[in-house]
Amino acid sequence: MSIGHNGGPPLDDRGYAYRLFLWKKAKKELKKVPIEVVRFRMKCAEMEGLTYQEYMQRQKDEDERKYRLRVDPVYRRRSLECKDSDR
Repeated sequence: MSIGHNGGPPLDDRGYAYRLFLWKKAKKELKKVPIEVVRFRMKCAEMEGLTYQEYMQRQKDEDERKYRLRVDPVYRRRSLECKDSDR
């Protein structure tokens, strides 16, 4: 050990502990969906003839696509080109 070293963890990956903390916190919060929301989603899934898991997977995929359209210019351009070719 050199002078000024306190024997703490290596600082190779700065911010890892904080990112881990935030990830665990977000994961816990995700599980805290109000029962009314779950019931509403289940009702929507039944109306569409899907299970709750299938319905939520479709919603997740749709949300991801919308996010990518908003954020990623290359993805946006490709999706617009596909839509234009259908016309």
